[in-house]
This record gives sequence, structure tokens and C-alpha cells, in this order.
Amino acid sequence: QDVPFVKALRADQLNLRCHECWVQSQSLLRCTQCKSVKYCSRTCQRRAWRLHKPECICLKPYTAFPSQQLLAPAAGQQNPPPVNPLTTPTVMLASRTFFQLEIEKQNTGDKAKPPPNKTPFSTFQDLVSNLSEHTKKQMQEYSHLARLIQRFLLPYIRTLTPKLTQGTDTTVPATAENEDDEYVAHEQKAVQDQNLVQAYLATSDVLEWLGKFCCNAFTICDAEFRPVGLGVFPEAAMINHSCRPNCHVLFDGLRLQLRSIKKLRKEEEVTISYIELASTSAERRAALRNGYFFQCSCPACCTTATDEMHILEKELTALVCPKKDCKESLYTSCIPPSSASEADGDSTQTPGKTLFRCCSCDFEETVVNEDGTDAQQQTFLEGKDHQQRGSKAASPKAQTIKGASPPPSLAALLDVLAEARQQRDDGNKHRSAGMLKEAQLELETAFSKFNKCAGNTNVERFRVACSLAHLCVDLGDWEKAASYYSSTLPGYKLIYPPNHPLIGLQFAAHGKLALHLNQLKQAYQSLNQAVEILKITHGRAHSLVQELSQLVCQVQIEIQHSSYDLDDLSQ
Repeated sequence: QDVPFVKALRADQLNLRCHECWVQSQSLLRCTQCKSVKYCSRTCQRRAWRLHKPECICLKPYTAFPSQQLLAPAAGQQNPPPVNPLTTPTVMLASRTFFQLEIEKQNTGDKAKPPPNKTPFSTFQDLVSNLSEHTKKQMQEYSHLARLIQRFLLPYIRTLTPKLTQGTDTTVPATAENEDDEYVAHEQKAVQDQNLVQAYLATSDVLEWLGKFCCNAFTICDAEFRPVGLGVFPEAAMINHSCRPNCHVLFDGLRLQLRSIKKLRKEEEVTISYIELASTSAERRAALRNGYFFQCSCPACCTTATDEMHILEKELTALVCPKKDCKESLYTSCIPPSSASEADGDSTQTPGKTLFRCCSCDFEETVVNEDGTDAQQQTFLEGKDHQQRGSKAASPKAQTIKGASPPPSLAALLDVLAEARQQRDDGNKHRSAGMLKEAQLELETAFSKFNKCAGNTNVERFRVACSLAHLCVDLGDWEKAASYYSSTLPGYKLIYPPNHPLIGLQFAAHGKLALHLNQLKQAYQSLNQAVEILKITHGRAHSLVQELSQLVCQVQIEIQHSSYDLDDLSQ
């Protein structure tokens, strides 16, 4: 178990939860000074005061805009009020890290000396930032954030230097002889403020902290894995990643719990997953490389043809065999680019290829990417990387080794796959824009096309079904939601390790929907499986397990008054 070094609520949770214990409450008490931070009780307010006291000073300038203090400015609004930094969790994490540092300095009795070793801040400093691996664009974003953070902290930093600011008039003269004098006064004040901030918090330190947040912060979730905010847990952040982990992270309020999902051998390394596991090996590696700056070499990514994970990888990209009267799984394998033989006098590099081979009939074709990219890193089968939001998936253009078009049956299959991906992307854009009905129509069309060209275990088909399940719940279309949830259950059991909490939560969601629709057989089976898995992942005493156990008892009582046999249902 671990508690956060610093934490910050998501913007959509600021008016729903206590800013100290993060418990949801309908009657939150607002801080009378900054009028931004809210608490569920006086006890939480007193407990938070030590850290909130300096923060309160920084938040006071935003109290002049009470109606807009937690809202972003409207598009096209002239002279919009400043956005409250509380709505940017990264800004608050960095600010609270600075406050923690200052508190530790005060505890030493000498502000000039750094805090002693083995403090929460020193443990945080041990984390890696990987700043040298970040892209130029990322560093530009960090620099912009650093300026916002320093500007936000300026009111508190001024209180730390009363002698330095005493007798120094940092305001603009009331009567400037001309605009040039007023401009010079503003510039002088800006330079003084910048020098003051740099004396206490150098920009390089802020950039280092932002890099640490990027690589080490946890998304704090509720019991059903809905995101609530961000937190830095320095000790838990040192646990290594695996695409087939033996443990998972669960949050009991703000307390991080590390729970095993299998029996651990003596001296076996504890691992968790940093990313979403419903992805191909290439997608997982790209996400880890771009977000955590390392090349994954876990057993799930370094497989051989006989490994269980290699077989799973083939299933995740399986299509439907285009040969007439076959319709079995069409497996794909990537052939990386290779350089031509020097004996041929040609030093060009041949592009990567993809081999299509049916698991049942004799259908077999090899196609090549027109752009010559490495098939291991970017194949048209994987479409767009699901981590890259807003980018369009390129149509899968392919050609045979001889330069001719693929056979008509395969070309038609790839055309349907391209159309399905395009409609999936359009549906996701509609959903992001709040156009739920339009999103449902696009995603249902995409799902129908995926059913024609992709295997039942295909990960792209699986993701669309998951999106539709959540979308139908948002729209209140319970029957369709239950149907889509049911269709995702085999995929969850295939993709995730046994006893993974997401499997249990998916069974729980389907069971609740089935119970609502009076589908007692399906409800009993799903809720029963959910309880068995969540007993392991959450613990028998967890409130969610207790709630689902009560629902199982409720279903049992209803079944006793019906024609179902419980022994038949449990099989």
C-alpha cells in the first residue's frame, strides 16, 4: 500500500468531491479565502490546511471571477477571465510538489539547507524523468507549463522574501508621463518577478518534475476503474512493467493497493501494466516507447512461434478468409524490410511485407506496403495507433511482390477493412464532440463491416464493440448495451490475464444490464463470475464485491420463483 506524495483532481471532479479525501459529497464546504477548494467536513479542511495554506495565497487572484473560476473561456470570448489552475492537474501536481519541498525545508529549521535524506520529496527525486528522450514538441509544451506554474506560484514566493520586496515599489506608477514610461515600468516589474521566482524555483527544476510526472504519475480511479485524478506514488512507481503482469493496482480512496492476480513464486518479480493491454504487440511497444521511453522486452512481446502469447498475437489481428466457402481465420505475419544483396549491385532496401495465410484452406498471399515502411512498426493491418488521437487511419494500400494488385477476394476484404476503420474514426470523433446518436450510427456501421472482414478475436472489432457498449449505456439503450457487453466477454477473457479486474468489471456490467432486462439466466452467470474474479482483485470485504454478492442473492430469489434451475445456470 502507498499514499500519494502529491495529488490533483480531474477538472470534472472538482465540484463533486472533497479536495482532501476525494469522497463524493452533495454538501461540500468551500474555502472562504480562495473560494475554489472544497471540503466535505471541517476535519478534512484542518487536515489539508498545512498544504493548502500556501496554495490558498496563489488561488486568491482567481476569486474575482466566481462565475468562471472553474470553467475554460468560451470560444471567441473577448477578455476571458483567467482559467483557474485547479482545472489543470499537472499544474497542481507541480505546485504542490513545490509546497511539499518548502514544508520539508521549514521542518529542518534552516530554509537555506535542503531537506534531509529519506523524506517524501527525496524519494520523489529518485524517480527518472527521461527528459533527454522527450521530443522537441514535448519540451516546448513543458516550457509553456513551467511558465504557467511559476506565474501561479509568484504570490506565495513573494511572501517568502519580505526583506527583498520591502521598500521596493513593484507597481506601475499611477501617473506615467507617457506610454513608454508605463511600458518600462511593466517590463521592470516582470524582470523582478522572474528573478524572484527563479531564485526559489528554477525552470530546470520544473521541467524535471514535469518529466517525472509524465513517466511516473498514476491515474487514480474509483472501484470501477473510472478516472478521478492524478497522483504520484514514488515507491509504487518503481515497479516494472509487463504486458502479462502478475499484479494490478487498485485504489481504496486515495490509498494505492498492489494486489496479485495469480500465485507468486518465491523471489518472482512483481510487475504491473503501464498501458492498456487490449492492443497488439506493435501498438503496446509504440505506446511504451512514446510514453515511457523504453523498449518492452517482457515475455509477451518477445515470443516464439510456439508460445501462447504468439498464438494470441495472431488471433488479435485475424481476418476472415476471403476464399469462398471457407470463412476461417486468416492469420497475418510481418516480414521486416531487408537490404538487397550487394552481389546484385543494388544497395536499396526492400520494403516490409505481410503474409496472409488461412488456418484451414490453402489460401496464401504476400503483400507489400507501398510506402516501404517497416511492417513490424507500421502495418496497414493495425491501422492508426489507438494512442494517437485525432489522426486519420490511412487506407490499406497494398501490392503483391510482382507489383500487381492483390487478388480480387483479398482486395475486397481490405477495402471493407479500410471502410470499417474510417467509420470507426468518424464515430469516435462524433462521440468526442458529444454527438452520441451520430456516433452510434457510425460505430454500428463500422462494427457490421468488421464482422464481415475481421475474426471474432480481432482486437479492432473488440474495441468497437466496447465503445458501442459504453455508448449505448450513455444513451439508455439497455438492450443493445447488454448485447454488446455480451459480445465483448470472450475478448476480455482472451486478451487479459486470468483474474484481471477488468474481466470481473465487464462481467459485472453485463450482469447488471441483464438483471435490469429481467434476463435472469445471463444475469446470474455474469454476476457469479464477476464476484469470483473481484474477490481476488478487490478482496472479499470490498464494497463492490459486497454489492454484487447481494445482487447474486437477489437473482437467486427471483429464480426460485421461476422455472430456472440454479444447477443448470452455474454450468
